[in-house]
Amino acid sequence: MSLHPAYHRALEALAEGLLRRADPALTLVAIDGLPASGKSSLARNLRDLLLQRGRPCAVVENDWFIDRAIRSPLAVARGLAVALAPIGPDRVERLLLDRFLDPQRLRAFLDDLDAARDALQRGQPATLRPQGALWNLRRPPAWGDLPASRGLDLSPGAVLLIEGTLTRATYLPHLPGLLTLLVRAPVPTARQRFLRRNQDPHHQRNLAFTALALNSLAFRLAAGLLERHREAYHAQLLLDRFDDPTLIWQE
Repeated sequence: MSLHPAYHRALEALAEGLLRRADPALTLVAIDGLPASGKSSLARNLRDLLLQRGRPCAVVENDWFIDRAIRSPLAVARGLAVALAPIGPDRVERLLLDRFLDPQRLRAFLDDLDAARDALQRGQPATLRPQGALWNLRRPPAWGDLPASRGLDLSPGAVLLIEGTLTRATYLPHLPGLLTLLVRAPVPTARQRFLRRNQDPHHQRNLAFTALALNSLAFRLAAGLLERHREAYHAQLLLDRFDDPTLIWQE
């Protein structure tokens, strides 16, 4: 599928900006945003562009580390109740991450990443071996059937893109030097994209997760958590339309 010229120009500008800020050993980039805002396709396209330029690059999906609780309608309903509680956005965000991320798989990935970064800083290649699952999908494939289960090979100078909702909040406390990008789309736009994508059996979310999108409340709550820190991201990509993106660097 060919990219719209305006989208490709924004992609090239983003790649150039990231490379100007790159670490000689390993550059870590969190791509954050609402579900269906355009994060996943951006991560894949950015990876392909960087590989074409000779820069080693791999993509990690934060969905790999979602806890099985995301399949429980009761757990999701309780999560929504937490998001509506008058306890302040910082605590809401922390409670949601604690409830819906698997701490063991996430900790194992972070430890693996630390070891890989040490090797890359010594000029040696490294391989990340995440232990993931896709519990947010209606028909989750076996992890061993996915290419990522066989390892993500990195060499010195690599860029690792971590994409998902609330990636900044998830990884910033653990990864000094993390570059952060917020992909922004209006709530109605992201929600409609989500509903269209959810018709594809290969991308269909599980019933509990899908129920959240039947009205816009969950999207509005997530947007509030993300938007409150939007000036703190290194860059923002406005993707109201894929043929008219706007890239903003926070200098």
